[in-house]
Amino acid sequence: QMNATGVLRKLSKSDTNKDAIRKAGGIPALVKLLSADVSAETTAYAAGLASSLCECDVNKLALLEAGGVPKLLALLSGRPVESETVKNTASALRNLSRSASCRDAIREAGGVPRLVALVAAGTDAPAARSAMEALYRMSSYSHKANRIAIFEAGSVAPLVALLTTANPISEMAKHA
Repeated sequence: QMNATGVLRKLSKSDTNKDAIRKAGGIPALVKLLSADVSAETTAYAAGLASSLCECDVNKLALLEAGGVPKLLALLSGRPVESETVKNTASALRNLSRSASCRDAIREAGGVPRLVALVAAGTDAPAARSAMEALYRMSSYSHKANRIAIFEAGSVAPLVALLTTANPISEMAKHA
């Protein structure tokens, strides 16, 4: 599984291959793998594959329909913000947040507090940057319910703290 996931992740750099992976049933199989009892490396590869596949709009919706959002969010629990799995998962959620229906699904699955927690870690970790970008997209004016959820998740204090911190996510916070 680890090697197959790794190869698919590398192949998914091409839009044509992303489409072929979806058409071959790769997204439901990937979603199943996201919650499987596999090695940490396999889980990290699977989250990375999800991130890559979700650069394509049709794949975002396919992952959403296959139940991938709750599975991705579960990967954020109990792992350090610097881990490869958390980095790849946050990247996948960032890519999913580019779709309105996925933004709502992230909120409805309880993802906002998890994204806020990554931002609140206050580190320069790639996962924190991806989480900030996802929250930024989720807070768009057309998504009042998402803005309320972001506020209620305790985001104000971490965001204000980032305004005075010299790191890349603080630059994003200034524009949020």
